[in-house]
Amino acid sequence: ESVNVSGAGAKQPNSWIYTATHSSGNGGELSISSPLLSVGDNGVIYAATLGDENLCNTGADGNGGNIEIKVKQLEMSGDASVSARSLGTGNAGDISIIADETIQMKNSAVTTQAESADGGNISVRSQGIIHLKDSEITAEVGGGKGDGGNISIDPEFVILDKSNIIADANEGNGGNIHIVADQFIRSANSRVSASSRLGIEGTVEIESSETDIGSLTSLPADFLDAARWLKTPCSERSGQNTSRLVFGARDALPTRLDDWLASPPCHFERGEKSDFREALRGEEFYRKGDFANAVRSLESALPDLDKQGKAYLHALLYLASAYQSLGYHQNALTLLQSSADDAKKTEDFYRHALLFGTLGDIYLSLGDVAEAESYFKKGLTAAELSKKPELLTNILNHKGNLLAAAKDYEGAAAAYKKSLDIIRQSEESAQNTQPFSFPRSAWECSPEMECKTGFKPVLRSHAERGNVERDQAGNSYLNELKSKILLNAAHLKFLKGDYKGAAADTEKAMRQIETLPESHDKSSDFISLALLARNIRKVYLPDKEHLGTLVSEALQKAKHIAENLNDIPNLSYSYGYLGQYFETEENGYAEALRLTRKALFFAQQGNYPEILYLWQWQLGRLFQASGDIEKSLIAYSQAISTLQPVRKEFFSGYRSKKDAFYENVKPVYLALTALLLKQADAAENDEKRKAGLKAAVNTMELLKAAELENYFEDECVTVKPKKTIEPGHVPARTALIYPILFPDHLTLLLTLPGGIMKQINVQADAEHIRKTASQFRERLQGISKMNRILYYAKPLYDLLIRPVEAELKAGETDTLMIAPDGALRMIPFAALYDGKQFLIEKYAVATVPGITMTDAEQTRRENIGVLLNGLSESVQGFETLPGVENEFEEIRKIMGKGEILLNKTYTSDNLLHKFKNYDYSFVVMATHGVFGSSPRDTFLLTYNGRLDMNQMEELIGLGKFRNRQIDLLTLSACQTAMGDERAALGLCGIALKAGAKSAVATLWSVYDESASLLITEFYKELRISGSSKAKALQNAQKKFLSQKAYAHPAYWAPFLLIGNWY
Repeated sequence: ESVNVSGAGAKQPNSWIYTATHSSGNGGELSISSPLLSVGDNGVIYAATLGDENLCNTGADGNGGNIEIKVKQLEMSGDASVSARSLGTGNAGDISIIADETIQMKNSAVTTQAESADGGNISVRSQGIIHLKDSEITAEVGGGKGDGGNISIDPEFVILDKSNIIADANEGNGGNIHIVADQFIRSANSRVSASSRLGIEGTVEIESSETDIGSLTSLPADFLDAARWLKTPCSERSGQNTSRLVFGARDALPTRLDDWLASPPCHFERGEKSDFREALRGEEFYRKGDFANAVRSLESALPDLDKQGKAYLHALLYLASAYQSLGYHQNALTLLQSSADDAKKTEDFYRHALLFGTLGDIYLSLGDVAEAESYFKKGLTAAELSKKPELLTNILNHKGNLLAAAKDYEGAAAAYKKSLDIIRQSEESAQNTQPFSFPRSAWECSPEMECKTGFKPVLRSHAERGNVERDQAGNSYLNELKSKILLNAAHLKFLKGDYKGAAADTEKAMRQIETLPESHDKSSDFISLALLARNIRKVYLPDKEHLGTLVSEALQKAKHIAENLNDIPNLSYSYGYLGQYFETEENGYAEALRLTRKALFFAQQGNYPEILYLWQWQLGRLFQASGDIEKSLIAYSQAISTLQPVRKEFFSGYRSKKDAFYENVKPVYLALTALLLKQADAAENDEKRKAGLKAAVNTMELLKAAELENYFEDECVTVKPKKTIEPGHVPARTALIYPILFPDHLTLLLTLPGGIMKQINVQADAEHIRKTASQFRERLQGISKMNRILYYAKPLYDLLIRPVEAELKAGETDTLMIAPDGALRMIPFAALYDGKQFLIEKYAVATVPGITMTDAEQTRRENIGVLLNGLSESVQGFETLPGVENEFEEIRKIMGKGEILLNKTYTSDNLLHKFKNYDYSFVVMATHGVFGSSPRDTFLLTYNGRLDMNQMEELIGLGKFRNRQIDLLTLSACQTAMGDERAALGLCGIALKAGAKSAVATLWSVYDESASLLITEFYKELRISGSSKAKALQNAQKKFLSQKAYAHPAYWAPFLLIGNWY
């Protein structure tokens, strides 16, 4: 019989509704229909076959009844359950739940379960959310040969919070799980599984276009006390109460697979004492790619090991490498530094070589090339003295990586070749009795010349070699190292343009990797090889088909190993890059989509945002290619949301000198911006068009903030001022020009008073604009002849200003705010030329780092304090600035006041005293300033030292105690390296970093006398004429332009007003 329950609302605490059979007959059907069904407090809905109680009956048991629930809302809590079970030989019944709105489950279960027969199927459908918290949906078989049931879930949203969806079996096949949802959100401690202990595993298919785990993902266990890294909140920063260490501990990217490959840690020697069992466990975890457990085991093992023994050394190196693999590079550095200091007191060359080589690699990954080189040299000397070939090849590979990163490709090739020669000679000597001969000192070797040092220790016999070459672990290690060196050598040939040689070396590397035992490193090497082969394939067409096969084959092998090891990150990489491969293949869309969703699925398994965003970005591209713009926008947005909390980790972590941020992060923001602009261009009305443009600007503002945080390595640098420019709104007679450089075109966003926003697309690719801007800057800074400067100034004007010229005239614009992007930060817009006039002759120009980062508040110029600091004398090897003394006296006359710190009085201590005790509106720093590619290369000179940007921020931040912000910081002798976009970015953000509303600074160092005269003229316009800062600088530059001696733009153009223009 069947049981049917219907009504306006059903609540079922501590109650049962069930059907069951104890015989060969089938269980009855159970059907419930209600707008609201609430099952709580141990409530049960149950349909079962309990098996025939008559032991003499040898017939088959009946099947369990089916359960059907149709509701608007289903609520389950307090150990409630909906269950279809079979305790006999009959199959469990099916469960079907259909909800028009939502299904909420808390501490509850929906299950079909069979002891030995087939599990029943479960179908759950909802038009809204299915939310499981501490709950499960299962279709299991506990024993016997029955197959697990199938589970089908089809809502708009699926949320699993500490919950499971399981279709497991014992001897039979696992069931299939199919989830179709707009969004599938799962915490890291939730599980979706269709496994079988002895049978064939079922399939798990999740068709979800957007996967966002941000709010539910559990962070991995902290290996160190994160509390000690709690930093001062941005709002509370002032003076010396400033901390920049980021909460969360990861300081860089986890080890990357598209980088120069480091030498792996040396293996434990199994002949050592058995008191390092825990260390061996750590090594085993490491080889499986389980770095979190490797860290735990190795940290636990170290205190019990003899500090002077090899086991301790090897455990230390494995632990440091595990830290790097997790993104804790500073931890690795701290760990090894103290051991290296102790090792220096001994003559244990084996220890020296490994410690110094690994320290050099860590410094290289953190971008400190000088320290890396120093340690590699020490490590190489120790390796030669140790008379162990595996150590020499280890360090030579590191050395090759250093030289490759510095673009010394010939030197790098020599290092890789020498290391491979040593491995070959070691292999040969292991097969016969020929002695192994060390080369002379390898550090100064090049392919064209003999080594410069005469050191050449030679091992005369197998006894002298200590049987190292024949040791199984030693040979295994050299094989692993050889695969990485071959990949590095192939990578190098690719960068040199030897595509044929790179393809051949990649094939060699493939064959070498195949000989290695299964491990995380082997899987990773296959993925690294696939990425390299993919890049070669793009440019080397004669071998395109074979390289495509190589890419696919390598990724399939990597996937197989990762599956065997349960190596979740490499599983995600394998599926994701396979998806990327099919993304570019003809008719590959469906397969690319399927594989990308698999990659997303595995990226959710733990806290892997640096992997997850890649596949969200890829999913966005796939949807965009298929014309599904809405899903594409969502996927791109989610990729950016995933990136936001971890983008600071892209500051470092790559050995190559490429900036990971610009290759792997910026394109995501540009992809979303381009799509938003395209959508705005096709909008059906002005309101939607304007909303789309604002959304695009907001996305670019996130990017600009990320770029500045990346440069200054400080996430507080972009904290918004109290009053900023809102997208779509600018003051009267002012225009905002917002250029965006896309790979294939330029977009100009123009904002005019009255909320007018326009989008203009210009057909000029980013590389063309970058080259033109660089050549323009070079001609200007080199004081070339005027016709050579105008040759570049006019095309740039035609690209950047002429397309909006008519709107500027119609709006009676007199001030331009420009938010430059990329290479455009390197040039002075004031010197762009329309064929008759420079831009500065028509408009006052202010550069803004971003509109939401610019203080737009007008400042009252009353009770002005002025501090004048600088050097006229030569100090620390920098040239004299003789015009500074007169500049200070003139400014003091103009302003009617001014305290002066000059030469010997211009020290850090005196600056601290001044900023600590007095308020200043205007601060002038007439001293040499250098803006480099990173904060480490950026400073202002003082008489007795150098002031970096963090120290500058701390000094100026002291005024926060008195609620006084510096209105204008003037830096009259700054310089940025020609062609260095990052240095120009640093200059663009100087006012923000220093905590001033605005800054006047120079793009390059200007002749001292002209700089002093122009700054003096600027302050005269500012004080006497009462002009805005932008107008004051314009008038000073126009005055120079009118004087024959200073008419050349090299004298007046490099002065930029950055930030607040009032």
